[in-house]
Amino acid sequence: MTEPTPPSLPRWVLPVMGAICCLILVAALALGLKTLRDTGMLGDKPPATRTAQNGTMREQADAGNLPYEESLDAPLEEGVKKVDYALLQALGSLALNQNSIELNEIELRSAGGQEYHFQRIRLSGAPNQDIANAIAASLAIWAQNATLTKTTDSTYSISLHGVTTHELALAQETPPQVPETTTPQTEPGSAVPPIAANGTTPAPGPATDPHTTPKGSGRLAIVIDDLGESVSAAKKLVALSYPVTFAIWPRATHTRQVAELGAKHGEEIIIHQPMEPVGYPEVRPGPGTVFVQMTPDQIHTIIADNLKKVPEAVGINNHMGSRFTQDRAAVRAALDELRKHNLFVLDSWTHSRTKLYAEAQNAGMKAYRRSVFIDVIRDVSSIVHQLEKAERIALTTGQAIAIGHPLPETLAALKQWEAKRNKAVTVVTVGSLPPQ
Repeated sequence: MTEPTPPSLPRWVLPVMGAICCLILVAALALGLKTLRDTGMLGDKPPATRTAQNGTMREQADAGNLPYEESLDAPLEEGVKKVDYALLQALGSLALNQNSIELNEIELRSAGGQEYHFQRIRLSGAPNQDIANAIAASLAIWAQNATLTKTTDSTYSISLHGVTTHELALAQETPPQVPETTTPQTEPGSAVPPIAANGTTPAPGPATDPHTTPKGSGRLAIVIDDLGESVSAAKKLVALSYPVTFAIWPRATHTRQVAELGAKHGEEIIIHQPMEPVGYPEVRPGPGTVFVQMTPDQIHTIIADNLKKVPEAVGINNHMGSRFTQDRAAVRAALDELRKHNLFVLDSWTHSRTKLYAEAQNAGMKAYRRSVFIDVIRDVSSIVHQLEKAERIALTTGQAIAIGHPLPETLAALKQWEAKRNKAVTVVTVGSLPPQ
């Protein structure tokens, strides 16, 4: 008796199973390659974040805290901030504190269509060569595009892509102690140098620093963007001894609570109006956004609805908007609605070709532009340094506007700066400044 022959599989089964296995293998390989690239292990892409002590780049580190952020179209100014941070890290490597860096002069310059802040800085607290070596090592980590050049025995310059952005004066090492001499005597009104009792002529005193702190006073407005998601951050801001302008997302989770809290404590309230970024749709501007493809009526409707949600607002600034603010027709449509409500306009200047500020001026509106973003690098000492830059701009030009975000590092820096800030600079609201 013969055994029954088992049924054979249809011919199509094996090819189909083989194809499925191949697809699974390809998907697994693709996922593995993506993971390696994202972690920087393949070498063709840097790691997603880079840290040294406490510092991280804001646009890489904020995905969890600030869900609607875009990178700035300002590579030169961003490079300047990286150099600033590298200088602070260099001092830290020598166990020197922030008092060892003194910002003597700051000037807004332009190169290749990009604006940036040129700085003259004095560094002290360690031998010159030690400071220079530490700066070179720190730049290699934090600002690889920067070039450090020695110009004299005690001065250096730093350039980015051939553009000089910093001039550094290193304080001379402390001279050796000399024996105490008798106080020199001279005749009143004599132009002859005094002669000491031992017959020597004392060396002249240190030369006067030509880059002294400007005399007079300045006014500085500090704007904190992206408010409306964290009530605790808003409470820390109202506890400061100086005014802060609240730039509130109109459709955030706690928009009303934050607006009412700020208004109760006398803070200036403005709408942080979402506008289309260049990276859309990968970069999300959030709800209540205006887009360039919208009709003027659609733009009017969205902005009017956003204003109803924050009736305390006396002005607006743009959230993102690197694409929208470049489009003249879209900008004019937005300004048409804002003018009906008598609001001022603060251009956050997220793109070098923005038209928001100029068009607001042309429309006869109160218009301002941002001077400094203070927290591109999430590090307390770096943010304090950016606030000091804003102070220097205010003292030099009469006024400045600094913009930050409700990050833990920014809140800590604002509190730290509160105790040490330059009292010649008055912190004010944006709307109290003369239009720029």
